[in-house]
Order: sequence, then structure tokens, then C-alpha cells
Amino acid sequence: MPVPTPVPTTEADWVDVVRALGGPGRLIRGTYHHTPFPRHDLHVVSRGVVVSTRLAAEVEQAHAALRRGGIDLVELHSHGLTDEPRLFFTPIWAEGDAVALARAVRPAVAATNAVPATA
Repeated sequence: MPVPTPVPTTEADWVDVVRALGGPGRLIRGTYHHTPFPRHDLHVVSRGVVVSTRLAAEVEQAHAALRRGGIDLVELHSHGLTDEPRLFFTPIWAEGDAVALARAVRPAVAATNAVPATA
């Protein structure tokens, strides 16, 4: 089966997604857009990369918001059994209209202490 070729995009293609997510991002390799949601209460680094995470108290509300928006949870996992505070990672998967998906993700982010990055 041939590997699909990414569809080239521009910043203009992502304006409505950025608006739905509530924060700016950047176009990566002309094919996808990354909008960070940094936390100011945690600084988690894995192999030199700052990663996004949820606290245990945020998991239930964030996951419920994702499910209401039709976003599939791939898994819920923790990298350390004795982390304090307890940190959880949630890879997600969804296909469909990018703006609708952004609108579905936004309430899940709002259930955490992450905030849209500023320009």
C-alpha cells in the first residue's frame, strides 16, 4: 500500500483552527500546525523535550470532554510509578474536520492547568 503524500498547507489554512484552539501556533514543514498549550505549574522534560502532561486530578474531566467531542483516547499512562505529583499522558486520535476537532479538544485543555501559548 503506498504511503499517502501530505497535503501542503499555509498559515491561512489554519486560521479557523487557531481561533478554535484559542492560541497561536506554527506551521511545520508546510503540512501540519502545532499549537502549544504550556503549563506554568509544571516543567516536565523527557529526553530533552518538554512534554505536555496532566495531573491525576485533571484526568477524569479532560477525558470526559474529549469523549464528548468524539476524540478517541489511545491510552492513559504514567512514566513513573512514584512521580509526585502523579503525572499522566494521554495520546489521542481523531479524524475529521480540523475546526470541529479543535473545538472538541479545547474543553479538554480547559479542564487542565494548561493555557494556550501567546504569540
